[in-house]
Amino acid sequence: MPDINVSQLSALQIVTAFFIVSVVLIAVGAAAPKIINSAKNISSLIQNMLTRQQEKKKKFMQIETNTRNIVAMSQKIDSLLSTLNQFVTENKEINREIINQLEDFREEQLQKQLDDMRAFVLSFANSLKTQPEVRHTVKEYLNVIDIGTKYHSIIEEKGLENGAFDMEFGFIKRDYNKRLDTRDFLNMEEDICNEKD
Repeated sequence: MPDINVSQLSALQIVTAFFIVSVVLIAVGAAAPKIINSAKNISSLIQNMLTRQQEKKKKFMQIETNTRNIVAMSQKIDSLLSTLNQFVTENKEINREIINQLEDFREEQLQKQLDDMRAFVLSFANSLKTQPEVRHTVKEYLNVIDIGTKYHSIIEEKGLENGAFDMEFGFIKRDYNKRLDTRDFLNMEEDICNEKD
């Protein structure tokens, strides 16, 4: 900066310089609040940008954590499904064996029931033929006919045939109808009274 000798300046120049400096100072003073306000606004904007940047970073980190958790959960689910599939596969054979055994048992029980029903009906038919003097009640006949009818339904359902049974069962029904016409039953009056009750 050049050296200025104030003594060489005229009074007008000094006043003019003083006036210019005053105007500059006044202008700077008037602009200072706006500059300060603008600086505050810029500072606030920068602070908001930094805050948003931090929030974005937190959200990104949360998404990253959630993604890791989802991957870990997916791996656990895959492991559980694998264990379940292994369990099902291992137990499928056992379950099949149990089901087969139950089917066999049910078939055996049905066969035993059919054998018992058949034997009961055939025994009754045999007693009618070999001991004609022995009389039976209406209830005995109806019970045998009911059992024979069930037996016949089951063997028809299974697609089986039983010619000997059909002949003997037909004999029982014919004998029942003949005795019904003549009312030739043991304790006929008692059976009729019981049916009314």
